[in-house]
Amino acid sequence: MKLKDDDHIYVLGRDNKPNYKCVNCDNPAEYICYECLGEMGELTDAVYCRECLMKHDHADDDAGFIPNSPRAGVCGYTGDEKMEKLKIWPIESNKSLHISKP
Repeated sequence: MKLKDDDHIYVLGRDNKPNYKCVNCDNPAEYICYECLGEMGELTDAVYCRECLMKHDHADDDAGFIPNSPRAGVCGYTGDEKMEKLKIWPIESNKSLHISKP
């Protein structure tokens, strides 16, 4: 969005990071097992922390990070891990909400 008399572009809103618990240990989950999601049908039944995912049967083939999107796990959507790690998209600094400079 551009404000009157201002040449900067600002991020006005951003979703909060998804808050899922690992199905094995209740620690914060960071990964989805897409094979389990297909079998179970619910995202909350297919999310794992890093430690539990490393021990999981499908860890190598059908796992990915949890994207910050309501489309997570739907129709093959897997998000963009690099962009998800940025606090303010698409710049790497949390010091400013400016995306572009005048």
